[in-house]
Amino acid sequence: MKANLFQTNAGLPNTCSGCGQNPGSHWFAANIDDAIAGIAFCGACANVVTAPSAGSDQAVTNDLTAIRGVGPKREAELHALGIQTFEQLAEADSEILAVQLGAKLEEVAKWQGEASKLAGGE
Repeated sequence: MKANLFQTNAGLPNTCSGCGQNPGSHWFAANIDDAIAGIAFCGACANVVTAPSAGSDQAVTNDLTAIRGVGPKREAELHALGIQTFEQLAEADSEILAVQLGAKLEEVAKWQGEASKLAGGE
């Protein structure tokens, strides 16, 4: 199953909150409140952000609060979505991440730009 997401059939929206498609009966939500509110994702969109698999070499975490606008609370929310590193944040789908966090797309894009620089990319 997707990291930190659970399969749900509660409060299903007509379309995926990420891509707008109707995935039928396979929905994933970050928590029960989102599921009830109809904020759910199809399997493809839910799979955008995944945590490292057990036994993987990716136990690395970065201090995401080094990014302007990301405080301890937002960092905890990112960790709950499986985002532990600057690279993971930079590579996540910004539209889906904005929906999952209840943040503005422009704000997420700024975080991702900073995360990319901090990860060593441009």
